[in-house]
Amino acid sequence: MPNHRSHFSLKSTFKYLPKYGYPLLVLLHVALGALLFWLPEIGVYYGPLAAAFGLLLIVKNKDQNHEVLFAAAYLTGAEVLIRIMGGSSYELAKYSVAVYVLFGLFFSGFSKKSWLYVAYLLLLVPSILISEGLTGISKSTLVLLRINLNGPICLGLLAIYAFDKKISFGMLSRILLLVSLPALSIAVLVFLHSPAIDSIQIVDSNKYFSAMFGPNQVATTLGLGMFLFFARAILFSESYRLLAFNLVGASFMAYVGLLTFSRGGMIVGVCTTLAMILFVYLRSGSYGKWRAKMGLLAFAGSFMTVVTVVAIQTDGLIIKRYTNQDHLGRTKRIKEGDRLVLATKEMNLFFDNSFAGVGVTKAEDARKSKSGRNYHTHNEITRLLGEHGLMGLGCVVILIGVPIWLFLKRRRHVLLGVFFVFWFLSVNHISTRMLASAFFYALMLLQIDLAPNNIFDRIIVRDSFRKKLVPVTESSSI
Repeated sequence: MPNHRSHFSLKSTFKYLPKYGYPLLVLLHVALGALLFWLPEIGVYYGPLAAAFGLLLIVKNKDQNHEVLFAAAYLTGAEVLIRIMGGSSYELAKYSVAVYVLFGLFFSGFSKKSWLYVAYLLLLVPSILISEGLTGISKSTLVLLRINLNGPICLGLLAIYAFDKKISFGMLSRILLLVSLPALSIAVLVFLHSPAIDSIQIVDSNKYFSAMFGPNQVATTLGLGMFLFFARAILFSESYRLLAFNLVGASFMAYVGLLTFSRGGMIVGVCTTLAMILFVYLRSGSYGKWRAKMGLLAFAGSFMTVVTVVAIQTDGLIIKRYTNQDHLGRTKRIKEGDRLVLATKEMNLFFDNSFAGVGVTKAEDARKSKSGRNYHTHNEITRLLGEHGLMGLGCVVILIGVPIWLFLKRRRHVLLGVFFVFWFLSVNHISTRMLASAFFYALMLLQIDLAPNNIFDRIIVRDSFRKKLVPVTESSSI
């Protein structure tokens, strides 16, 4: 059985860290991003070393303090950085997390209540057989199956592991920190790699401002990092100095994210941040409500400042991008590969093949046969329906229904609704290509052990910060 009395701490793992370990960790990851820019050849070792360290941590501690979550958190933030650097499997993060979970299930077991996610995984199987049959699956089809299903399978495994596990709010803050640190390294790398801003002449997303990698994935990571730094600014800042430190980090990630000109990831980040402020306001007392209001002002002020700076630097092109205009100010026409068009076609496939669906990867084949181009889905919900039929509908009911049921039941999990917003929006714009959607879905299923009834009840007064938030008995500075 896991030992819940002994909580994971970065101080126990990195004993050499001084008192102000959080700022030091941030600066170290800023340096990491710069180092990978100047010496990209060493970047090929980053992913394997990070994955190996996580596995070592889990095996050494036998997952007594849910080390799986901490190791998976870091790879969640580092996934796109690993892909940018190359030299290892494109899906190294997902494969590593799947291995972490298997070790975690061996060491600490799982709740019987997680049977719904076992059913979720089983519901994915029939559509695989429909695709080709057991004897007719070619090597290329296996590759496509792996690409389309490794995300859903990883989500299912993480959900089985995380369901009903108890962690403290302090542990959750550290988990979120581990996601944000490598995301900051990505922001630094992208910032240093980007050309002069006046070279932007069009309003489409481009690889030149995303370290020559997919702008959608980079922007999603930066939007997530922006949200996490704003969350730390509002929830975990114990002084005005730390508040300013976190706001600078969030603003920097927002700035780099906007310059990718990829809208989806930044919109998800903004919506998740606003959802967090709303839930904090609704779930806390008078001081918490005041802090949520101040957080909203800080977010609006800093984000709008960043938008204004980017708008000036790009001669208004960023505004045209987010208002769906081209560089001449004309409204863009709907294209064959637009998200709404692809989602509509997948829904039509569901209506035409409601019982069993068309099979995994067959939706892409159908689009390619009609248009001659290979458009990848951006929406996991419609993909499940179109390719898996009624079994996909069962998956969707499980994926959406369980968190809603838990939200109504576990009102003390103050961030469950926030994580749901991030998961739902992310799978509707980038499907399950990134580990982040699966990982944050798993975080919804945890039991968060709070000392007070809400996170803003315990307040102490200090000269340096007249009203200091202490959400749990553990220090939240690291």
